[in-house]
Amino acid sequence: MRRSEEVFYRKLIDTNPNMQVVKLFCYASVVVALIALLNVVGVFHLNPGYPTYAYFALGGAFLALLLPRLLFTETTGLKNPKMKYILMGLSLVVTLILVTLLNYHASLVLVFPIVVAMQYPSKPVMRMGIVGSVALGLICPAFSYVMNTYSDRFVNFLVHTTYRVPAELAAEAFSWEILGRIVLYIALPQAMILAVLSFLLAESVKKSIRTVENQMEVLHLSTSDPLTGLLNRRSFEESVEALQTTPPMSVMICYVDVNGLHELNYAKGHEAGDRLLTATAQELLKRFGENSVFRVGGDEFMLLVRNPDRRQVSLDMEDASAELEKNDYHIAYGLVLSKYPCDINHMLQLAESRMNMNKELFYKARGFDRRGQRVEAYNNPHNPIERGGEEPVPVDEEPES
Repeated sequence: MRRSEEVFYRKLIDTNPNMQVVKLFCYASVVVALIALLNVVGVFHLNPGYPTYAYFALGGAFLALLLPRLLFTETTGLKNPKMKYILMGLSLVVTLILVTLLNYHASLVLVFPIVVAMQYPSKPVMRMGIVGSVALGLICPAFSYVMNTYSDRFVNFLVHTTYRVPAELAAEAFSWEILGRIVLYIALPQAMILAVLSFLLAESVKKSIRTVENQMEVLHLSTSDPLTGLLNRRSFEESVEALQTTPPMSVMICYVDVNGLHELNYAKGHEAGDRLLTATAQELLKRFGENSVFRVGGDEFMLLVRNPDRRQVSLDMEDASAELEKNDYHIAYGLVLSKYPCDINHMLQLAESRMNMNKELFYKARGFDRRGQRVEAYNNPHNPIERGGEEPVPVDEEPES
């Protein structure tokens, strides 16, 4: 994602969604601690023979919710795009533990994965939350019965209010018939309610995602050049302003101009000129990256590189020029490097001046002026434009202050 789009996206969703989920986990850990306390004092009607390991499982769920907060920060692991799937998986595991151990007392916890998924404007994450919640709504009641966490009173109530079978059935260690009734009368209705709720929430999230995508598309169109895909002049100006927010040690500006674009358009059509511009953009992109290359005019490009290696920049520009010359395309450019802070406008003027000097050398070396005679050269197969000939303007030996 480009720098301007990333900044806009972060503002649009307020903050890193992973960080929001970690905060949500912290709140949930408080609820888990409260649930454990209420269970200890006997508020919940659980099985008197409640398994001891269940308390350890509740403690594990409590620690699992706090773990991301302890291990990661917003500037480290939480920026990893895959972290959202890890956090979603963790929310499903915690939900499984709580609903299995606390059974019908924690039915509302089944919406926890959906609430977590809603923090992300992502369809795969939303599907993961919905499918996980519905699946847990089906299997957790069965797990609760198998692990003997239902109270005897509840099982007796379930047995006598369904088929009015003898109470001895409820006293059995395990009964497939009771398990079937739990699935039929608890799990299925629970899963159906979750499915309907998930559908409503999913539609809301989808609308939010479409809004984000539409605004991102508008941003892309307003900050990018439609022909080359490069960032445009507006983006260049924003990047210059961003230097004040996160100042580099040094900055390099390179003013690039395509030689002979107007004449090529006149002689061979605008499609040929578009191919020239696209080829130039691709060569610059390969060497400097999409956040450093801008198309600021019809045949003008600009490079803005933070903390550059002056020798490498000069070599990269020479390579780009040589690669373009293989297709009889030519560019003129001027490089300026300076310590930061500096006068960016002065650097732009100096870079443009050096580019113009480079361009003059290019045309003089071929015996043409910069306009009229150039058209004849393109149309005359017996007088092709020679490749090479000019020396690129070198990077300053010492940074300008």
